[in-house]
Amino acid sequence: MSASAFIILAGGSGTRFRSEKPKQLAMLAGKTILHHTLENVAACESVKQIILVSRGTILEEAKKIVSDIAHPSIKIVEGGANRLESTRAGLMAVDGPAATKVLVHDGVRPFIKHDVINSCYSGLDTYDAVDVVIPSSDTLVEVNPEAVDLIGQIPRREAFRRGQTPQGFWLGTFRQVIDEVPDLAAATFTDDCGMYLAARPEATIGLIDGDESNIKITHPIDLFMAEQLIMTGQTGAQARESDVDVSAMNIVIFGASSGLGEDAQVYLEKLGATVHGASRGTGCDISKAADVAKTLEVAAAKGPIDAVINFAGVLHIGKLAEIEPGDLERVVQTNYMGALNIARLSFDYLKKSKGQLMLVSSSSYYRGRKDYAVYSSSKAAVVNLTQALCEEWAPEAVRVNCIVPRRANTPMRHAAFPGEDPSTLLQPEEVSLQVLKLLKSPDSGIINHVY
Repeated sequence: MSASAFIILAGGSGTRFRSEKPKQLAMLAGKTILHHTLENVAACESVKQIILVSRGTILEEAKKIVSDIAHPSIKIVEGGANRLESTRAGLMAVDGPAATKVLVHDGVRPFIKHDVINSCYSGLDTYDAVDVVIPSSDTLVEVNPEAVDLIGQIPRREAFRRGQTPQGFWLGTFRQVIDEVPDLAAATFTDDCGMYLAARPEATIGLIDGDESNIKITHPIDLFMAEQLIMTGQTGAQARESDVDVSAMNIVIFGASSGLGEDAQVYLEKLGATVHGASRGTGCDISKAADVAKTLEVAAAKGPIDAVINFAGVLHIGKLAEIEPGDLERVVQTNYMGALNIARLSFDYLKKSKGQLMLVSSSSYYRGRKDYAVYSSSKAAVVNLTQALCEEWAPEAVRVNCIVPRRANTPMRHAAFPGEDPSTLLQPEEVSLQVLKLLKSPDSGIINHVY
């Protein structure tokens, strides 16, 4: 493959984002959006050099982010007053001959998939330039140029596509094109392909199929959508596995006496991990802080605690107005206060080991249903706790993730639904496998749905 470069534009002010910080620096699952983008692109093997173009206050933050990214060639350059000036600054910083393949990407598109990047590079073997596009599901309306409040015409939707990034070019030709623009600061092109086509009308610009998950985070609602993509595992970059050796880990599992917790303990012990299982049966009630503290203290005597996992939970089905006060307190104390106790008391141990807290929620958290009000809301609190702590603990390099299994084949489930067919349920070993993947993942803030 020819020499390749990847330019990330991250100099926008983000006025449409309605935030004190530029949108590139907004937090998403414990990291800035720009951090997610850089980390994702750096992990793509076909990207040989990265040029990050930024400016103003973002520039200093970008330098900090780059220091955390593992890639042999990342360069930071200061951009210009608009997109085209920043693109030119990035082009001038690319190392390589005229035949170098260059992709230009928005810094606030964190979920670009590696197969799309690879398709862009490959497409340049056929075309002068390439553009990533997806079909439009909405009808397109052309405004009447003489009366902008009226429809001019409605074109055939099939003949149009929605543009994304990256866009790809050959370095030598692209430098020539951008140098021919008489006044970059005043140019009104909204993307690089538009500029390229205006300068080279005869050029062949190939279309590369994009992906709906490759969203551009421009408005506050886009950040919400990005969070949902991460939570439902649709970004294509979830739970990245590293070569971490779990056999060297010292792990505490709360709720290990049965069900998912028991299976996880057996599974991890078979892999050689040291696992301290705790439950009411071993004298640990997680709603009591003293019990949690004692369990952690005993585990820490065996060495640094690398991970703390909480499977303990109570399922109650019934109408809120009819629930006995004792049952209400039991659900809240176990499912929510227990998670708070474990998180609070684990922090100092995990801070020392730069380890991971893994909480377990339920698929019922994202939509409350009748007769599940207390249970569902307590499990929703666990997801919110995960998201909050992954940001709060990020400076200490403590990861916080959450497993969200659907209805599973466990004794707790069978007690609540005795006639249910076990073959329709999630098997515990499927959850244990996802636990292993998260233990080996460098990511934080992951809400891992297990279907």
